[in-house]
Amino acid sequence: MSIAARFAARSTIVRSVALQTAVRRTLPVSATFARSYVTPSQVNQKDVIQELYLKELKAYKPSADSQESPEGQVKDLHLPPEPQVPELNEDVTADVQAYAAEQPAATTEEILLEEEVEIEEEEEIHGH
Repeated sequence: MSIAARFAARSTIVRSVALQTAVRRTLPVSATFARSYVTPSQVNQKDVIQELYLKELKAYKPSADSQESPEGQVKDLHLPPEPQVPELNEDVTADVQAYAAEQPAATTEEILLEEEVEIEEEEEIHGH
């Protein structure tokens, strides 16, 4: 950068600083630092909804409950009939003997062996 370019750049900076200070001196202090807040006056505004609500509350009169009203709302209680005691066969010895005489279709060991054989056959089919 040449000397002339540096001098021109510095002179523009000095001019802008001088301009800013001149503007600050001409404005009053209150204009630069004070902020104005505008707040509406809530005291002067009436709340229409609140007035209507209070008016309705004052005018409300609860109705007197009559003695007949619960009778139409509640049904009479009717209990279900008592359950009957189931009849048991007192002679169950014949049934127990018949059950003991039955031969099971297959023992637990036979069932497990059949399942194991089925699993092995599936593995051979799928090539696992």
